[in-house]
Amino acid sequence: MQSQTAAAVSEQTGTRVLLLAPTVRDGDITCSILLKAGLHCVVLHDLFEMSNEIAAGAGALMMTEDVFAAAGAGEFLSALDTQPAWSELP
Repeated sequence: MQSQTAAAVSEQTGTRVLLLAPTVRDGDITCSILLKAGLHCVVLHDLFEMSNEIAAGAGALMMTEDVFAAAGAGEFLSALDTQPAWSELP
């Protein structure tokens, strides 16, 4: 396996969208749109997965506001808090 340069990894991370959709169909449709726009979409099932994936890097997060009442909200907010001060994950 060939190693990637830091710039290539950074570019991939910048186009990586973490998606927590309300339904499987919503996730499929949204990912299809994002892929056509040249973005890499990672569909997640809950906030625990989202928290773990944030550590791997992402260019953006997509979710509905009702997820903040779901299990794992505390872990998710902690994952956001551990980001560097210069990071502004949209």
